[in-house]
Amino acid sequence: MDYLHGDVQDEESRMACWYEYARESKILWKAAEWRDERLATWKGTKGEPIPMDVGRAFLSAVYRFGQWVGHPPFCNFLCFCRAFPKKDWNELTEKERNAVARFFQTKKILPLPMTDMWTLKAMGVLDKFNARADEADPVIEAVLPGEVGQPVNVVLPLLQKHDSVYHAIFDLDFSKSKKHLCSEFSAWLDLPKNREQLERYKMPTIGTTGGPLDHLKALAMWRLYRELDNNWDKANDFAQKHRKESKPFHDARKGQSKTPLNHAQLASEESSYLKAKTRAKTYLAKFIPAEFDAPDACEGWEGMVSRSKKASKISKRSSLKP
Repeated sequence: MDYLHGDVQDEESRMACWYEYARESKILWKAAEWRDERLATWKGTKGEPIPMDVGRAFLSAVYRFGQWVGHPPFCNFLCFCRAFPKKDWNELTEKERNAVARFFQTKKILPLPMTDMWTLKAMGVLDKFNARADEADPVIEAVLPGEVGQPVNVVLPLLQKHDSVYHAIFDLDFSKSKKHLCSEFSAWLDLPKNREQLERYKMPTIGTTGGPLDHLKALAMWRLYRELDNNWDKANDFAQKHRKESKPFHDARKGQSKTPLNHAQLASEESSYLKAKTRAKTYLAKFIPAEFDAPDACEGWEGMVSRSKKASKISKRSSLKP
C-alpha cells in the first residue's frame, strides 16, 4: 500500500525502487539463502563448524549463482543488508537503510564509512596491506654518474574489498579547514586513475520512462494483481479496503471522475493492471537482464549482459570451498 500511495522518502525512492525490483529475482533470493546458510555454518578442512564472514559468504554466492550477482546494487543489498530480500524497503530499520544508502548517490549525505581495526584484522585486510608493502619494496638501481635510472614504482595503499568498494589509507591534516580537506579529496578523485574508476563503477541508468515512485507503483499493482489470482476486481477491492483515506494513490489522474482523488479507485478497468505488469516487467528486463532477458541492455553495465548470460547458469556443484 505504501508504494501504491507513493509513500517512500524522496531521497530513498531510487534505492527503494532498485531494492524492490531486486526482490523479484528468484536467483537473488537463492543467493541470499546460500549466504545465510554459509554464515550459519561452514565446515573446515576437518569437518569442524567454523564461522564465516559476510564478505566470503557473498563471494561464495557470486561463484555459485553468476558474476552478475556481484554487481552493484545487488552486491550492496546482499553484503550490507542481511534483511534482504525478506523485508520490504519500508520495513527496514534506519540502520539497515543507511548501511545500503552509503553506496548510493542520494540527497542524504552520510559520513564516509570506516571499518574498525578488529574487523580489518579479522578479514585479513591488514595482512594484505603488509603483503603489498613487502612486494612494493623499492629497488634502487646502481647507475653511473650522469645517468638516470628507472623511476621507482610507487604502490599506494589502496586495496579492493569487493567490486566498487576499496580500502584506502589517507594522510589527513586536521589543522586544515573542512573546506580545504574536501577540496583535497575532490582533487584526489580527479586524478586520471580515479576518474577511470568512477566511470567504471558508475551506477546504471535504467532506460525506461518514469520516476522511481512510478516504477514502484507499477510493481505494487502487478504484485497485487498477481497475488489475487490475476483478478482485477479483487485487487481493486483490496486496495480500496486498505487505502490511506487521507491520501490519493500515487499519480492519481485528475478530471477522470467526480470522485475526490483520496477516494478514487486504484484502477477503473483491468487494462490498468495489465499495463502496470508490462511496465514492471520491462523495467525488470533492463534492471536484471541476466535473469529477465533484455539483449539490448548491456550499455552502461560494462557488458553485463554478455557476461552474465554466460554466468547465469547455476553451478551444479553442491558445495564450494571458501
